[in-house]
Amino acid sequence: MNPHDGLFTGLQEMILFIPFCVLYELFFEYLSFGFTVGKFICGLRVRLLNGKIIDPKHAFFRWLGVIFDFYLTLGLGAIISAIYSKKAQRIGDRFAGTTVTMGNYKFWK
Repeated sequence: MNPHDGLFTGLQEMILFIPFCVLYELFFEYLSFGFTVGKFICGLRVRLLNGKIIDPKHAFFRWLGVIFDFYLTLGLGAIISAIYSKKAQRIGDRFAGTTVTMGNYKFWK
């Protein structure tokens, strides 16, 4: 058994897992009409400020905001911007013109 086998397997897993984590929210929110699995369970949904379902452009700009909201500020950017926003929008939501709404949603509406 080679002592480096575990390291190589770990690197392979990171190479496969990191893109999934990075792209999960972007694709899932668009393809499922504003839901992720967690948002669906909690009764939350991403919508445009006018109430319409997000499109790929808005999902992309919202996803770009994750860099500022979470990666550069370790989540403090999201918390502070949501507290000081009238519509509880994080930075990504402001970029995209979206907000997260709460309600009794059905997946297909």
